[in-house]
Amino acid sequence: MRMHPFAICFVVTVLISPAWANDKPNTPQQNKMVTCQKNASDQQLEGKDRQAFVNDCLKAKPVPPAASAPVSQGQKLGLCSKDAAAKGLKGEERNAYLSECARR
Repeated sequence: MRMHPFAICFVVTVLISPAWANDKPNTPQQNKMVTCQKNASDQQLEGKDRQAFVNDCLKAKPVPPAASAPVSQGQKLGLCSKDAAAKGLKGEERNAYLSECARR
């Protein structure tokens, strides 16, 4: 039985198409890169100026959500706890971090 070349290409494409699928969500760093690139485009930066802007943007630490408003001790501890969890801290290392973070 002879198969038509189009049918062969179709079958091969269907079989390898799952390899092309990228269902994973972006990492925070990838999201930050997209944001920095968009900001550079909004400012119409090009060349070395654009590269310097994006590099500085990627190095910048995120501003805490309630940086301008006074934060209660409970809210501060909650933010510190989330930060410790994001850093994967456990046990004594986590307790030391929370203690230091709450004092700031």
